[in-house]
Amino acid sequence: MRRDTRLPLGLLAAGLAMWAGAVPGIDLAAMDDTGLVSALPLLAVAGLVALNVGFCLALRRSPVPSRLLAAYAVALVVMLYGITSVVGEAPRGSVVWRHAGIIDNLVRTGQPDPTIDAYFNWPGLFMFGASVSELAGFASPMAFARWAPVYFNLLYLAPLAMILRSATDDARLVWLGVWLFCLTNWINQDYFAPQSATYFLFLVVVAVVLRWFGPEPAPAGARQRGVLMGVVLIVVAASVPTHQLTPFAMLAAVTALVAIRRCRATGLPVVIAVLIASWLGFMTLAYLRGHLPELVGRIGDVGGTASANVGDRLQGSPGHLLVVRTRLLLTGGVGALALLGALRHLDRRQRLWPMAALAVAPLPLLLLQPYGGEMIMRVYLFSLPFLVFFAAAVFYSGPRSVISWRGTAAMASVCTLLLGGFLVSRYGNERMDQYTAAELAAVDRLYQLAPAGSLLVAGAGNLPWKYRDYERYDYLTLTSLWEKDPRLEDVVHRAAGAMAAGSSYLIFTRSQQAYTDLLGVMPTGTLRRIEDAVAASPQFALVHRSADASIFATAPALPMVVAAGAGS
Repeated sequence: MRRDTRLPLGLLAAGLAMWAGAVPGIDLAAMDDTGLVSALPLLAVAGLVALNVGFCLALRRSPVPSRLLAAYAVALVVMLYGITSVVGEAPRGSVVWRHAGIIDNLVRTGQPDPTIDAYFNWPGLFMFGASVSELAGFASPMAFARWAPVYFNLLYLAPLAMILRSATDDARLVWLGVWLFCLTNWINQDYFAPQSATYFLFLVVVAVVLRWFGPEPAPAGARQRGVLMGVVLIVVAASVPTHQLTPFAMLAAVTALVAIRRCRATGLPVVIAVLIASWLGFMTLAYLRGHLPELVGRIGDVGGTASANVGDRLQGSPGHLLVVRTRLLLTGGVGALALLGALRHLDRRQRLWPMAALAVAPLPLLLLQPYGGEMIMRVYLFSLPFLVFFAAAVFYSGPRSVISWRGTAAMASVCTLLLGGFLVSRYGNERMDQYTAAELAAVDRLYQLAPAGSLLVAGAGNLPWKYRDYERYDYLTLTSLWEKDPRLEDVVHRAAGAMAAGSSYLIFTRSQQAYTDLLGVMPTGTLRRIEDAVAASPQFALVHRSADASIFATAPALPMVVAAGAGS
């Protein structure tokens, strides 16, 4: 072992040991509205800081110790993105459970039904998940969904490194770019979802195009190039039926490269556009028939997109507002670092034009629609691989430049600041994203009680439901009733009216309360008061109560069969 690798290797081992010793002891019940960072032990934070410092020290060695840096990158992914997988009792976020329900439907029926909802019009990942579940003998994709953020972020590393290598011969810049990507990818689009899978495909397409179809392509014969182009087309074709947005990001990226004459496959944008148009025109008609006016009407509404993506998010509890502002600051900080790095390397603009074009290529997506208030975040996500290249370039003036100890300290300091911003930004909603065993048991009990065809009502949609019998139930949330008329008595009355028509159940959980209070969907404590009003109303009967959940049916349909405090 060389002497100059002993300290980085020791810091890697120490960081992992501190993290592994501290994280399992996290008490999620101790979180406040700033999320996981409020309950994160100092020892776990110290482990992450040690990793940052060791990585920056390893970059000082020449030539760079690639295996050691790769080990650091893998460790960072596990430590940053695996925290909730270790401490959580189940996959976080309600959307994952809905995706499990779609896969359950496909396993039972054998084919997607596009009339159910939009998800079935882009069923690629769900059909793949159904196949994997059946072949592996899993009862549910929840068996592997818990660690999905770690799996996906590990997958991203290889194509990301290839993209960065296309713009520089400096291995230090490549590794630092990879590191910065991991520290700034706070968007939380790496759970078990179509976006996570197609983002990997997006990186693969860009990496292959840059490396083998750029102005200075890597050595390859005609046959090899044909195979590589076939891979690109297969990857694009796989993404089109899987996700609504990612194929447009692919189209934007390849079009940008062709426009600046940095892609020799000049017909590729046309092929991608035809694939997208074909799927939309023939396979999503069931969805488009009912939503086309809404979709078309939002095109070009930049003001509406800005309001939905930024303005509407600047609300909620004081702790949540701190999280939102940290996200804006972190995102702006990455952009500022990237701009500084680009200005520092103006003399190399010919080599860097592709990265600059790819960084701005996703911006036109803002003209499409607000995308549920997430379009700006998705644009950031698609720009991030190229932004981090320029951010890393702040610290290196050229392939042979030597970074001073002062420069190393500055690099470690910036990485540590980004680390802090990441922990707050990514895990700021954990109080509502995490589900306890009592909540999971309550939802399971809900499906045991409710026969197929029942109306299932929740205070808010933030709970682990829809994971089974996806098409067999109707769903309603009290937050949707509140939006129409924000009066407590009216919400209870309208809920009782909706539930009186047939078999119906109303469920309240801790995570729903956290959701409405954290995001300001209702005034603080309102959902708890609604639950108290329901409990006191003769129109409802309590059928289940535990520490974190309660279920009501319309009286006198069912008597109270579970005492307070019982678990089933």
